[in-house]
Formats: sequence, structure tokens, C-alpha cells
Amino acid sequence: MLRVFRRRLKQSRTIVATVGSEASLKDWSETLNRLVEVGGGAVSTSSGGSSPLPPLWFGLNYSGRSFGSSLTSPSILPLLGRSLRPSVNLGKDMINEEDEDDEDGVDKGIKIMHDEFYKCLTTGDVSGMSEVFSSHPSPSVSTIVDLGGRLDPWEVCLKDGNRPDGLDYFGLDCVVDGDKGYTTNIERDSVGNTLLAYQEWERREVGDEDGWNLVTHETIPWVGDGGGPARGMLKSDYRGCVA
Repeated sequence: MLRVFRRRLKQSRTIVATVGSEASLKDWSETLNRLVEVGGGAVSTSSGGSSPLPPLWFGLNYSGRSFGSSLTSPSILPLLGRSLRPSVNLGKDMINEEDEDDEDGVDKGIKIMHDEFYKCLTTGDVSGMSEVFSSHPSPSVSTIVDLGGRLDPWEVCLKDGNRPDGLDYFGLDCVVDGDKGYTTNIERDSVGNTLLAYQEWERREVGDEDGWNLVTHETIPWVGDGGGPARGMLKSDYRGCVA
């Protein structure tokens, strides 16, 4: 899943690496050198072999300061929104190769459903939204609900005055791993604020090459050029949205 944030890490001039416990000091050195050469991103030095210990991840910003390390998986989306914001403002008026959709790397079936999701979101199509989402609950949404968070159903979220009319999106990036898919993109609202969006997908049926459903959609404010840290996230699944 970390790989789908590679472009976002590069846009924030951030280095994140996972290193298997079998990795040598040479592996660490080569990992850092590769990331510095490309201006940031994510890479793994794990050999893929069996190891008695979990891999370690560590992160550096481009001034050389560490912003974290752990033996557990990093929560990349909140980390980017709160601490690792883009080094420049993002928007179609400043579009460059890093903002454009990675057309060659995006699964065509996911792209179709991704566009359909945003169409339903901005036009208030509740029925269409139910066709986009999987019927499986998102664990991240369920966690918030179980802790007492309020879940607003799509009928409420997509009402006039509630839905994000005028929302634009661009910079789609995609990683497919078997019957699971992961995407990120940039959202821009009607007044020009930018957000980082992350989606998880699953195939409608095992082995289905074209059919995908959305499992979860998450967004967090992501503003460059002196923008402040994000103070909250929005998460959604087929049931609706929690913040």
C-alpha cells in the first residue's frame, strides 16, 4: 500500500523506506542514495525472504531530519496531511508531469469507477454511489463508529448544500495487488483548497479483470506554500461518511 503514495512523498520531498531485518548497512545506504537521486518517494530493501523480525520503516524530510520510524506500518495519509505537506501549491493551473494522471499505470476498470465515484459525489447521485461501493464495511470507518463517531449516510452527505459541488480532481496514481487496488489523487474544491485523497478497491469477483468496487475513500487537507497542518480527516464507505 505504501507504494501508491510514492508520488505524494516525492511532492512533499520526503523519503520513506522499509528495510527488512535481514538488510545490511549497505542495503540502507543504497536505499537512501536511490531516494535522494529521485527527489523522494518510497522504496523497500526487503529481499522478500523469510525473516524472524518485521521490517523497519524510517522517514526523512529533505532537510535530513527524521520524522518517524517504527516496526509497525506507518499511517501515511494523516502523516502527510499533518506533517509532510507538498513543497509547492498543487492545482491544474500549475499542472506538471507530477500532477497528471499516470495513464499507463492506472487500471482501466479502476479509472472508470474512480470517475464514476466523483460524478456521483458532485451531482448527488445516491443510487449511483451504491453501485460504486462494495458492500463490505471499511475497517477504518468501523473503528471510528465503534468509538462513538457519527456516521452520516450518503442520503445526507449528498444533499444540496452538503455535497462538494465544483470539486475537481486530478493526478490519479494506482497500484494493483492481486484482487486489491489502491489509488491516490489530488482534490481541489470550488475555492481552490487542495486535499489528498486515498482509495482502496476490491474486485467484484475474484479474478474479474475489469470489475472493481470502492471499499473506502479517505481525504485530508494537503496544502503547500505555508499551509497549516490538517486538523481532521474524512472517511467513507458504502454506509456514508465519518469525520
